[in-house]
Amino acid sequence: MICGILTNEQKEIVTNQMFNDKSYFNPVKDNFDNWVIFEQEMDCKYPEFAFVTTLPLIEFVPIPRPI
Repeated sequence: MICGILTNEQKEIVTNQMFNDKSYFNPVKDNFDNWVIFEQEMDCKYPEFAFVTTLPLIEFVPIPRPI
């Protein structure tokens, strides 16, 4: 899965905000301690969150779960 990397400040800006009429941003941490959002969240049409459309993209690597 491809995701966009957020800075800590950007993460705070989008948390608990809607990226469309029905869905909220859901920043998560990846295995490299980055805050990220997924591609569908980056397709945001609200001008106050336009910066998410140009975030650097990376392949998502989840945090391994303990066995």
